[in-house]
Amino acid sequence: MFRYILTIWVVLFFLCINVSADTLIFHENCNETSVDLASATPETGTSFGAEVSIGNDGSRSINTAESAIDSSSCAIATSSSDQLGSAYPISPAPTTDAYYCEFTFQDGGSVGASDMMGCMLNYIDANNHYYCAFEDDDDVTPDLHIFKVKTSSATSLNNANNQDIVDDDTVRCTIDYSGADPTITIRNVTDSIDLLTATDTSDKLTKTGGVTIWAGDIRGLDGTPEDDLGMGDFWVYEVSAGGTRRVIISKAYEFMEKKILRPISRLGGHSESGNWLSGLQGSRAEVKGKHQALQGVR
Repeated sequence: MFRYILTIWVVLFFLCINVSADTLIFHENCNETSVDLASATPETGTSFGAEVSIGNDGSRSINTAESAIDSSSCAIATSSSDQLGSAYPISPAPTTDAYYCEFTFQDGGSVGASDMMGCMLNYIDANNHYYCAFEDDDDVTPDLHIFKVKTSSATSLNNANNQDIVDDDTVRCTIDYSGADPTITIRNVTDSIDLLTATDTSDKLTKTGGVTIWAGDIRGLDGTPEDDLGMGDFWVYEVSAGGTRRVIISKAYEFMEKKILRPISRLGGHSESGNWLSGLQGSRAEVKGKHQALQGVR
């Protein structure tokens, strides 16, 4: 009997996983003929918007297919040594409470001090957004920053120096508005490690869902874009509502507990394998333990 109950449980569990799968809404594979991103055609999604200046004036761009790093790289390029910054909004913008940008971190090995790139989340305009910064300060491993920019004023929410990210690692920056306060997390996807997180508990930005790719000088940090730092592939995913899996699993367990496990446990008797009541009671406890553990799964 318990074999069939366990089968039902497994089916429900994987059903819940499928229900809450992340949805790809934007992808640029960075292998077109080298052009400014505003002219690129993404593989998924509609387009990049026009370049937005987020730092000092000057000649700047993020290009596709910059062979200085890799044959497939959205690379930072500039014709000036000034501190420059530019961002490109994506279309469509995410509509869910939680979403993330993800890209392949590419370092040509000769990056100068304070070269930076990353993505903006909850992008309203150049003066109102959150951003994740990956700063290569020429000491092999990058420094990470999470900032809030509101009415042109930048506030550091968290930072960490010399983090474990190397060339060709896939990295992710997630924002989650499902709680009382937005939480932002930088993750090394390749190594399955969260590297930095921050929660904005004071004067937070209104949720909008905008995302941009950016590089160079930015509010709160001074950076110089160069063609030895880049991104191979750039993705944006929406995350399904965090409670979906927990609710379905909880309801499934409550049904099994009330309609199946509890009535069976009242029965007595023996089987060829001995006292099956004890076995069922033990199985019931095991399922309950799994249920409690799964309540924490998002």
